[in-house]
Amino acid sequence: MGLDELPDVVYAPLGTRGVQPLPLKECPRCGNKEIEQLYVVSERKGSREKKDPKLNLQSVAVNEYDINCGKCDYNFTIRCENVYSDFQGKERVITFVHIITEDGRNEGWLGNY
Repeated sequence: MGLDELPDVVYAPLGTRGVQPLPLKECPRCGNKEIEQLYVVSERKGSREKKDPKLNLQSVAVNEYDINCGKCDYNFTIRCENVYSDFQGKERVITFVHIITEDGRNEGWLGNY
């Protein structure tokens, strides 16, 4: 188990001005970016669930990583929602990343990878 499965940055769109890279592997409370101090406590990988074929959505799978920051002892979750779709006969995957706080509150969509 580890953070090596996740990318270092996610990209948040800036409307018509491109995208903003945001670091993914950091504590949302203290800003700690030292990978050695971010511990994966548990990991849950979801199975692909079928969605609406009218929208070309084939399936969605949600993976969650419970993280503990060794610097400030804060617990948070990185939730990755993988949306699989079919585009011109090829499967396409877009991952939406959310940060879930220690008390279970979704801080919102962080970005894509």
